[in-house]
Amino acid sequence: MILTSSEDSKMGVFRIYAEFPYPAPEPQEIAEAIFNVSGLEIVINSVAEDELLESQLYCFTVAFASHPHHLVDLYAYRQGFVKEKIKIESKRTELDVNWPYPVEGSTEKHGVQNVYIGGYLTQELTIVDAAIAGLESLGGVLNE
Repeated sequence: MILTSSEDSKMGVFRIYAEFPYPAPEPQEIAEAIFNVSGLEIVINSVAEDELLESQLYCFTVAFASHPHHLVDLYAYRQGFVKEKIKIESKRTELDVNWPYPVEGSTEKHGVQNVYIGGYLTQELTIVDAAIAGLESLGGVLNE
């Protein structure tokens, strides 16, 4: 028996990431890796380039074709962009914008690019496991 949740009952959002030497794999490579480790047909939806946040390099969702509403977000930031914006905003406001918790993307090390995985806890988690395994198969190091 598979327990599923409706779109209205998404709860417990989580974010994890895998570190890659710069540059991180492209979306198509990641999608192929997820398919290769799972062996299951997947559905990919990319965010149009003009709809990306200024800081994002790419953003897309992946789901198994058999469970299209249980998807994960995968995205990466432009190298150094978030860190530079934090520096500018902290100087402008004279506040530590990264306090008490770091802004996502601001802790990326030089020469490293993170690919973030986002999902929610009430979803069918096999797609999350497949995304993690796919990123690791491409050389990513998971950082929870």
